[in-house]
Formats: sequence, C-alpha cells, structure tokens
Amino acid sequence: MTLYADRTFKIDTENAFKVGPHIVRVEKERSQVVKLNLGEPDFPVPVHIKDEIKRQLDLDNTHYCDPQGLIGLREAIARQVTETRGFEVGPQQVVVFPGGKPPIGLAQQVYCNPGDEVIYPSPGFPIYESFIRYVDAIPVPLHLDESSDFTFSPEQLSELITSKTIIRTDHFKNQAHLPEFSFQSDRGSRHPRTIEGHSRSD
Repeated sequence: MTLYADRTFKIDTENAFKVGPHIVRVEKERSQVVKLNLGEPDFPVPVHIKDEIKRQLDLDNTHYCDPQGLIGLREAIARQVTETRGFEVGPQQVVVFPGGKPPIGLAQQVYCNPGDEVIYPSPGFPIYESFIRYVDAIPVPLHLDESSDFTFSPEQLSELITSKTIIRTDHFKNQAHLPEFSFQSDRGSRHPRTIEGHSRSD
C-alpha cells in the first residue's frame, strides 16, 4: 500500500511552475528575464490598497468572515459582472476564492462524471486539462488562435460537441466569450452543460 491515493498521480504540474527554477538560474547567470510564465503583475501593489489593508488590520478585522466572501466585495463583483457581461448576477451567486485553481477544481468535482467530455479553452490554465483527468473526465481542447483574436465560431465549437459534453469557460480579457447558441445536427438539438466562471487571475 502506498502513502498517497492513486488519484493523486492524475494531477500533473504546470509548465508555468516547471520553468520557474530555470528562470531563476538564468537571472543569476546572465541578466534580468521578462517573466511570462505566471499571470502576476509586474508592478507593486498600489499604495491605496496597501493603506486600506493596514487600516483594516488596525481595526482588528482579522477574524473569520463569511466563507462566501465579504458581502461588500460580493456586491461589487456582482455589479461588475452585471455591467460587463450582459446578464444579471446577485451577490448570493458570488463566491470569493484566493485564486483561480480552487474553484476550477471544485466546479469540476461537482459537475463532471467519469466519461464526461469537457471542452476547455486552449491556451488557458494548464490545470484545466489536468483536473479534468483527475475527475476521470475526458479533456477536449478548443483551440483559440491569435489570428482570430483568440475567439471561436459556433461551427468550431459545434464540431466538438457530443451528448457527453460539458463546456468550461472563463471570461479573461484574452480569451473568447461563449456565444449563446444551441447546436443542430442530424441527431437533433444538442445542449451541452456549461460551467461558467469569471476568474480574473490565478
């Protein structure tokens, strides 16, 4: 018997992290490197945000909060999504996470059954494919090409859809927005399940 569960080995690492030590080595041996492996801003936290963090610490706001996220923050997120995405979202539909990977993994555990086919954007988070395999689903990449401004057509998406399809979407500025359409074929109308998120960074 091994120490770790067998499913643990289904999760691969990300090349973004694999290349990290190489970047450090090159910087030490040669010169500064422009890092494109992680989606981390190359500027410091703005002063007004640091000041507000300090103010909240001084107010002793250091205890557990609503596990769904502070209501003021969820209301602000809901307003932003409503204003920019064209459909109404309320704060009760918002959950705040520290990063993109936890909700991606949790959503796939909730919605994906073994054998489900999950369409995901490529390029996109490498953890998409890795976690799809972790839940015994089948990854189906939807390739986004720079020549088409990283968008896709209904026809491109329709070619990938089967009766076992789940579509995984995120609304990044450099990724496609999911059009609203159904898919017609000789087998009739196909309506895939859609897992939709609004992560802004990892």
